[in-house]
Amino acid sequence: LEEIGRGRSGVVRRGFDHVLKRDVAVKTMADTPQARWEMQLLGRLDHPNIVAFYDVIIHKGQIHLVMELASGGTVRQKRLTVDELVQIGLEAAGALQYLHELGFIHGDLKPSHLVFDNQGRVKLVDWGSSTTIGGPNMGGTLEYMAPEQAHCERSRSSLGDPRMDVYGLGKALINLA
Repeated sequence: LEEIGRGRSGVVRRGFDHVLKRDVAVKTMADTPQARWEMQLLGRLDHPNIVAFYDVIIHKGQIHLVMELASGGTVRQKRLTVDELVQIGLEAAGALQYLHELGFIHGDLKPSHLVFDNQGRVKLVDWGSSTTIGGPNMGGTLEYMAPEQAHCERSRSSLGDPRMDVYGLGKALINLA
C-alpha cells in the first residue's frame, strides 16, 4: 500500500496480512550483508518499546521485513507536553537499556525513529544503522550523532558505544521540546 517511510537502506510501506487480518509495516531493501544483519537482529528483539518483527520474505534480491505497524505516527508529528516528553524518554530509555544489555546499539536515534503504537506507547524503529557494542559504526543522522561519532563518521573509525544512543535520545527529546 502507501509509502510511510524512506531511508538510505530501504522503503517502508503500509501492508496488510491477509492470513492474520491485520495491518503491518513492510520494509523493503536490497539483500545486502547489512540488511541481513538488521533482519537477524530484529528476530532477536522482544521488548514492548521495540517494534515487533513478524516475518521476512527474501525474493529476487530483495528483503521484505514484515513488522508491527505503529499507526500512531512519529513523535515529531505530535504536539507534546513536558510530561509526554518525559514519558517518551522513559519508554525509549527502557528499550535502549534492553538493547544495550543484549550487546547492541541502535545507532540512529532520532524523532522519526520513535513512533507511537495505537495505544500511545513509544516504539523504536529502523535498525539499519545498528551494530554490536564495540562493532563498527554504521553511520546515522549527523544532526543526532554524538560529537565524537560525528567527528569519526568521516573516517568510519568510531566503534558502537551505548553512549551514542543516549546522546541521540537526549538530542531528539531536546529538539521535540
